[in-house]
Amino acid sequence: MSSKYINEKDATRLKQLVRRITALANITHDIRTVCNTSFLYFHTDILDPIISAVYQHSTEANRLQYILASFCDGIRLCQTVTHKDSTPFLLEYRSLLKRTLTTQIVEPLCRDIETDLRLHVHTKHLNHVQTLNPKTENLRPLRPFLDIAPLKILGLVVNIKNEVTHYLDLNFYNLTTVALHDWRTYSDMRSLAQEKLGLQLMDNFLPMGSLDQGLDVLQIMRNIHIFVSRFAYNMNTQTFVEFRPDKQSKHLNTIKIQVSLLLPTITIIIISSSSSSSSLSSSSTSSTSSSSTSSSSSSSCY
Repeated sequence: MSSKYINEKDATRLKQLVRRITALANITHDIRTVCNTSFLYFHTDILDPIISAVYQHSTEANRLQYILASFCDGIRLCQTVTHKDSTPFLLEYRSLLKRTLTTQIVEPLCRDIETDLRLHVHTKHLNHVQTLNPKTENLRPLRPFLDIAPLKILGLVVNIKNEVTHYLDLNFYNLTTVALHDWRTYSDMRSLAQEKLGLQLMDNFLPMGSLDQGLDVLQIMRNIHIFVSRFAYNMNTQTFVEFRPDKQSKHLNTIKIQVSLLLPTITIIIISSSSSSSSLSSSSTSSTSSSSTSSSSSSSCY
């Protein structure tokens, strides 16, 4: 191309500059068009296997936010609805994304973390449980899912770490109330979760021991013949020891009497007979000449 005022070389250079300026002016529109993934609205069935694959490779946990962001573009198609209100479509699509994240990431992660904590604690206290070998066992690191930033889904913020913390707090509390004698197990699991995974679990404020075990002095007095037939007295330690427990009993009861100068005090100590390393839990009460009290509950035979 020739011109009266500029030569062909300058004209070519001018065309290149204009092309660059045009591209720079349209860069926002072009990026928005290229990165538009609203078509994924019609392919939500592939979201489950994609997120499940990420969970199987925990080192790729940071991809979760980008995957969810790409599917969030489907909201653009919901906003184009004109024949009726688009709000129900928006809420339903957002609920679908959050439900998929919960079922594929949050719930399996909660179960795996609880199982991992339980196995580590049981290998410490139970002799028949073998210690996990990371070289032979397929142990996946779970910490990366707890360290990622909160995920954003169309206005919702999902904090995986808070979800796991709430799950463990709720389970530890419920399971401790069901079996108070297992309070030490869940206390160790709570400490291990803080040390290993950085989870700050709250105290459940339950008693540090079992309230449903032990003997009641009043029940002993009412059934003194059963007490005499099942307990023996050790003169050296001045302790009554149960030598004929129930067949289904998991504990061996002992009663030690300590005489004070002011009031007699009865201390009931529960000794576990299920393992060689017996765990002790004691509760002390005082009794006067008119009434006697002790720890709350009694054995089933009384």
